[in-house]
Amino acid sequence: MCIRDSYCAQIFCLSIFKTMKNIFYISLVSLFALNIISCAKDEEHSSTSTTTSDNTTSDNTPELFVTWGNSGTILTSSDKIEALEKQLFSQICSQVSAFHFSLLSSSQGIARLDVICSYARMAIRNKYVMPNITESSDISISGGRHPVVEQVIGDNNYIANDLLLSDECGNLIVLTGPNMAGKSTYIRQTAIIVLMAQIGSFVPADFAEIGIVDRIFTRIGLQDDLTTGQSTFMVEMSETAEILNQATDRSLLILDEIGRGTSTYDGLAIAQSVIEYIHNSPLLSCKTLFATHYHELSQLAESLPRIQNYHVAVSETNGEIIFLRRILKGSSDKSYGIHVAKLAGMPKSVLLRAAELLESLEGQETFNSNKETDTKAVSYTHLRAHETRHDIVCRLILEKKKVGGGGGG
Repeated sequence: MCIRDSYCAQIFCLSIFKTMKNIFYISLVSLFALNIISCAKDEEHSSTSTTTSDNTTSDNTPELFVTWGNSGTILTSSDKIEALEKQLFSQICSQVSAFHFSLLSSSQGIARLDVICSYARMAIRNKYVMPNITESSDISISGGRHPVVEQVIGDNNYIANDLLLSDECGNLIVLTGPNMAGKSTYIRQTAIIVLMAQIGSFVPADFAEIGIVDRIFTRIGLQDDLTTGQSTFMVEMSETAEILNQATDRSLLILDEIGRGTSTYDGLAIAQSVIEYIHNSPLLSCKTLFATHYHELSQLAESLPRIQNYHVAVSETNGEIIFLRRILKGSSDKSYGIHVAKLAGMPKSVLLRAAELLESLEGQETFNSNKETDTKAVSYTHLRAHETRHDIVCRLILEKKKVGGGGGG
């Protein structure tokens, strides 16, 4: 069954679901009831009536009916019931085996109908819409929601967000913003909506146009593997390597905070090189959502044309922050880690000391100058990474002219 047929079947099945359900249950109960009554009558006639030598009938109480078995053991009514149950079970197995192909076919049809009816019920109950499945590589979602989080906090409290990934506008989103602001929820809901669309389900959104993807890769969360001696960072790098080696240009990548398990500069360098590889590799260039706290990565949009910068909106008043849960264009310059530590219940002295240290680090001129120098150097590397042959020739000519001009002066 194709995806479009699944959607049509859901709409049709929803209208007759209640009627079919009632008829099915009534028929099933009636069938079992008739079989039970028939068996009870046969058993009652055979176990409570015996014929004497003078052709008269006498009734026997089942609890007191006793006969002798072939081996000389006493057979009570409970033994006869057990033997009868085995005999009936054997007969049922023989009858079922004769129709097993028909039963398997019917069970598969009922299972498929059950899935489609479940999709339809969820769509009506949670206000899902039918997505438009296309052959393009674009993904456009308006009013997208996370189906699980929405059920927990209530649909009236959930803040829906839009998404656009396309070759024209950019298919690689660098998402920045504070902790607990909703970055992970946003990128995960995108993966879930795409998955639901491709299995034939309606999706939690106001509108959705989904280009078919061949795989969905995710690198989310922290975990280690102590049994094999792998740290959290090693697991993170292994999973990232597997994604980069197996993804194609039709894949969807969900990457959450790559490079956070090591030092700041190591993590930033790895995160930036991963983005470069996805953007520049002719085998990839796939749809990617990259959530990060490295705000420096937002500068890549200046040199890599298919990158879009988005951030999670926050309202800050008198040192207090409110998470607005809105995904907006542009980048964020703060992670508000100390504010999140305050929400977690950190001691006040720890928070005050952290604020002092943060202010001191941000105010150091040497720290800022070093950061700017490193960023510029890496950004220049980005420009070199995707140069064409024509660009290389032009750059070499300009450099030769500069050298010649400097010598003449």
